Amino acid sequence: MKTTFLLIALLLYNAKSIASTVPADDVTNTVTFIAKIDETVVVGQKFRISYTLTTETENGKSIRVPDSKDFYTISSPKLVSRATSTIPVNGKAVTQTTNVYRYILSAKKRGTFTIPAATIQVGNNEYKSNELVIKVLSPNQVPNSALSSADSIFVAVNVSKNPVCEKEEFSVTFKLYTLFDVRNFERAKFPDFEGFISHETDLEENAQWNLESYKDHNYHTIIIKQTTLIPQRSGKITIGQGKFDFIIHVQPCQNERNNLDDYFDSSLNVKKTITSEPITINVKSCSF
Repeated sequence: MKTTFLLIALLLYNAKSIASTVPADDVTNTVTFIAKIDETVVVGQKFRISYTLTTETENGKSIRVPDSKDFYTISSPKLVSRATSTIPVNGKAVTQTTNVYRYILSAKKRGTFTIPAATIQVGNNEYKSNELVIKVLSPNQVPNSALSSADSIFVAVNVSKNPVCEKEEFSVTFKLYTLFDVRNFERAKFPDFEGFISHETDLEENAQWNLESYKDHNYHTIIIKQTTLIPQRSGKITIGQGKFDFIIHVQPCQNERNNLDDYFDSSLNVKKTITSEPITINVKSCSF
């Protein structure tokens, strides 16, 4: 399902490391070679790896990527963009060139795999990128028609620890799971967290959508709130329901379509209100 989520812009994955640079005192000849990838894909789905080479001397050549028995190669690494910029370094203007190479693969099976470092030649030196770890999910085993409306979009509440001790910190996370194209997040009413001292965690301005498998179906997920809680008394304390209004983009049912649907976009935006389930925290009186 190709879905454009406009609720929150996608923040593309960060590289785990910058594997190849020259010594820091050689500021006029710094080279970085960074690999980036989507964190999760599905078996049989095409996905892209981007290799970004930044250099202040020569362009790269002879990029090489090790073969992997776990993936099909759809397209070998190709240069897709080149840009130059001028930056000040120690009072001098230094010109940088950034080349982006794109490599397209397809996963053969589910699991978690490591994609080895690529190499590239710059001048007389060879540089390596960082390795990448990718999680591959199975294709959906349950057809959309078999899912109820409640299974198609919901907010799950997860706690980092339960039971906990009185005065002990733990976190509670509200995460949206959806099969729909979410166009807007209109309103949210979170629980009051009565019985706890609460401190909301600052989420990144551009929160990141992920792909997760849940009950044999692959959902797009995003964290909408994360809060640190400190219980103020022992016993059972319940975190109440949350209530959320979303605008989702839907297609009409097949039996409601007519001939005009072949010529005009008959999809529409609808408001969807969902609630999260309450969760009870068992707070123990502990002596430290």
